[in-house]
Amino acid sequence: MKSKQALQTLSEVQMLTRLQHQHIVTYFDSCLVPGDPSEIHIYMEYMNQGSLRQLMDRFGPFQNEEVLRNYSRQLLAGLHYLHSQNVIHGDIKAANLLTDHDARLKLSDFGASKIVEGIPADLEVSQSGRCFEFNRGSLYWMAPEILYGEPYGRRSDIWALGCTLVEIATGKHPWADDGIQGLEDLQARMLAEALPSLPTCLSLAAKDFVLCCLKH
Repeated sequence: MKSKQALQTLSEVQMLTRLQHQHIVTYFDSCLVPGDPSEIHIYMEYMNQGSLRQLMDRFGPFQNEEVLRNYSRQLLAGLHYLHSQNVIHGDIKAANLLTDHDARLKLSDFGASKIVEGIPADLEVSQSGRCFEFNRGSLYWMAPEILYGEPYGRRSDIWALGCTLVEIATGKHPWADDGIQGLEDLQARMLAEALPSLPTCLSLAAKDFVLCCLKH
């Protein structure tokens, strides 16, 4: 019998086989390890700079707004493609954004992703509320509806996008400067419709863009 982790990995592989886009990491092949059906080897495109999280750990946050615009544009292109394929990523954050020497960005790690049939094709962000299974994503990037166990959809990825831009500009997870102490504290802040603190380095236009993502 395959382990729960192996089944989740197989689900991720099935997801990757249907995705082909310049801002989605490319899947090549996978195989079970002989003699150990619980272990799976996955062969993916190599991104030689690692994740944006790793780059920030080495060099600090990306506070140059031209750099932020470049990464944001590529992330949005990949996200638009996913949503056009009825895929909710479910775990957008800097650790899941891979890059190379040419500053090309690609989304990775689809372990928390969901395929949701029946979403209207016009990509209207308000068309959400489709998934009911609890998302396995990362706490500080989670949208309010996910934290409260409510139906979620495209708009949850948009919230995570806003949180990720805060992370990239500060080098810290969203809510890091807000004194949050775990899940219950974060839920209480959400109930009061609080938002994570915005980076002071951002221009007014950039802050407005982030606030457009962080809608309760």
